[in-house]
Amino acid sequence: MEFHRQIKKNARASLKGCWGQAIAIFFTIIGVYLLISALEQALYFLLGLSGFQDVLNTPDFYLDDELSIDLWSVLCTGFSSLLLFLLGAPLTAGSAGWYFRLSAGSADAPLGFEGLFIPFTSGKRYLRILGAAFLLGFRSVLWGMLFLIPPACLASFFQWAGKNDSLPFSIMLIDLGSVASWILFSVAIFALVIFLQRYYLVYYLLADRPQTPVLRIVSTSVKMMKGHKWESFSLKLSFLGWQILSILVLPMLYVMPFYYASMAIYARYVIESFQRIQMGDIPLQPEVELEPEPEAEPLEDDGKTKEYAFSDLQEQMRQK
Repeated sequence: MEFHRQIKKNARASLKGCWGQAIAIFFTIIGVYLLISALEQALYFLLGLSGFQDVLNTPDFYLDDELSIDLWSVLCTGFSSLLLFLLGAPLTAGSAGWYFRLSAGSADAPLGFEGLFIPFTSGKRYLRILGAAFLLGFRSVLWGMLFLIPPACLASFFQWAGKNDSLPFSIMLIDLGSVASWILFSVAIFALVIFLQRYYLVYYLLADRPQTPVLRIVSTSVKMMKGHKWESFSLKLSFLGWQILSILVLPMLYVMPFYYASMAIYARYVIESFQRIQMGDIPLQPEVELEPEPEAEPLEDDGKTKEYAFSDLQEQMRQK
């Protein structure tokens, strides 16, 4: 898709000269998650706990084990989950803000590695990001229940009906209903993933509008993403091959910065397109057709400002 190619070309251009910082940010976030996981495992070891229980007493077979729900296991898991939330959400927001500033293409933007830790620089900013992360998680759970509970209940009903011989249903009808309910459940998951793209812009708007209340940030993301949810999902899906390749460590060092830069470029495109629509500069359309142009040469660095060769996409965005 031509639109995807333009986004990715601009992402590669934006990362020119910043790959080292992008890789350092990636390793920092991964390192924090690994340290928290290691801390959880250390607590389990010191307290003599196990995350799973061998209920059927089959030590050589692990697939039938059940999650351990004793008090100390729950407390250890809850502690590590709380740490992930308290550190992971601000780091995710800091990374999104770093890439969003990078997508502007200006050397005056604060693109240093320390930009990752901007959410920790003030208590107000930190709590604002935690509030946004909690609100997103809460809303996602509610929407997930709305989308998934009805087909799950339908599948459970047919599973129960198959074990109850007293019901006046034929075996073929029950089997067809069971298959149809699981197909409906799969479709509901797919629809939910696309629907939740309405919150795609939240972390980018938090960086772009630091004084805007969180509830308004969320509602603005929903409004801006109207007509763009499938577009953003398809852009993420276009990285599937790259994500599979990133199973190997070395390709991951290229894939992940490339992916996050592309997401930030697309976020800026949606935000600036919406702003131009609000100002009446372009017609109200869900998509803007882009005509390919030859890639421009980067301007020489005068020591003050450097504009990356953001060909096609951002150039046309400025001209609109």
